[in-house]
Amino acid sequence: MPRKRRSYTREFKVEAVRLVTEEGYSLREAAENLGVSENALRTWRKQLVDKGNCWDNAVMESFYRSIKTELIHHEDFQTRDESRLAIFEYIEVFYNRLRRHSTLGYVSPCEYEQAS
Repeated sequence: MPRKRRSYTREFKVEAVRLVTEEGYSLREAAENLGVSENALRTWRKQLVDKGNCWDNAVMESFYRSIKTELIHHEDFQTRDESRLAIFEYIEVFYNRLRRHSTLGYVSPCEYEQAS
């Protein structure tokens, strides 16, 4: 007698994929924690991370990498207010006004907007 296939909600699949893509779990770890097969998790990731999906967020991922490597990993913040101020200054003073962006032809966002 064939086994009946389990049915998972979209919310469950999204959360499972989030564990792998955002929380840093390996496919094996996430599959074991959730009680699903690695193959199912791999399939869900392909379905949810297709181009044009809200999960396709390469520009923001690049920004997160930049702010972490250029600011956060080099500082030892004592308070949340201190970190908020440093992040605000990084974005508003450095990232938007001075830092050159490859997606904008190696000019800063302010220079790009002025040229438009």
